[in-house]
Amino acid sequence: VMVDWRTVERVRGRTDWTMPDRVIGAARRHHLKVLSIVLTVPTWARQGGALGSIYAPPSNPARLGDFMKAFIKRYPDVTRHEIWNEPNLPIFWGLQPANPAQYTALLKAAYRAIKSVQPSSTVVAAGLSPAAGAVDFVRRMYAAGARGYFDAAAMHPYVFPKGIGAAPNGWTETRQIRAVMVANGDGAKKIWLTEMGAPTKPVALGSRTPPPG
Repeated sequence: VMVDWRTVERVRGRTDWTMPDRVIGAARRHHLKVLSIVLTVPTWARQGGALGSIYAPPSNPARLGDFMKAFIKRYPDVTRHEIWNEPNLPIFWGLQPANPAQYTALLKAAYRAIKSVQPSSTVVAAGLSPAAGAVDFVRRMYAAGARGYFDAAAMHPYVFPKGIGAAPNGWTETRQIRAVMVANGDGAKKIWLTEMGAPTKPVALGSRTPPPG
């Protein structure tokens, strides 16, 4: 479930949980487990303020931690939390170049806050986009001190546009990320596939056919 922080807390300290209530309420009624993912940031909290992209990270990572505490207080039965989406793509990092060290600071702040109120939760590092330096991004996360601040990693192993038979692809990168995790002492952690898809027929680059997802 994508949690739209931008609309939940338009004004700092004043929350409107209408949309998450609807979606999470529906999941409860159907006995589904929810993985939360906060992706948007309100104007008052984001890098660049009103001029920044809605997908720009918070100017202060601790603010995401504060929001996660409020979210968990509202939905204590949601115990799985993915921290951000595809931060290795500029579109999901405020149209700025990917910055693994900055993302790691955000991950650490969220992890500390979540575990302080929900110690048994599962904190999942952001799902990464393939063919966008995902493996190097994970290496640089570890260099920035990410170990110990996530319970599982995530990957989006798309194989668009050439299909699974053409390597490298999202699956081969997932194996490489696994090797990086093992090398950094995280061999016991799993990789969650939080988005995935494949074309039903080959699509040429430059085609007007949109990618999956």
